[in-house]
Amino acid sequence: MTKNNDDNQRVVHLSIDDIAEALDNCTFDTRYILDLQEEEIIRLSEYMMSSEEIQEVFDEIDDDETGRYILFPIRMGSRDGYADMELFIDIIQDPDIQNLAYQAIRGPKPFRRFKEVIQNY
Repeated sequence: MTKNNDDNQRVVHLSIDDIAEALDNCTFDTRYILDLQEEEIIRLSEYMMSSEEIQEVFDEIDDDETGRYILFPIRMGSRDGYADMELFIDIIQDPDIQNLAYQAIRGPKPFRRFKEVIQNY
């Protein structure tokens, strides 16, 4: 995953499965946050933490001016998931892989085919 910050780009090494989990499971009750400094995905769940603890994390994120944190979008439905795939494909820098990913989402079972293409690279 690449983070575009003005003219600076930074490669963050994360598992495609971790990214997929965050994109698939981010809801109003369970939020996922990418911590660029630690190169990890933080999971905040009302089932695992108190509301006060969650609020403390969001306060820290709000106070941060470095751009260290990126909130994963809340999953609303398959249309949103498809849009997330398109956004992800747009940042792929290798044109051959980008083309394969675009082809994968244009056919039947776009989510499965997209995951297969990304896992291969």
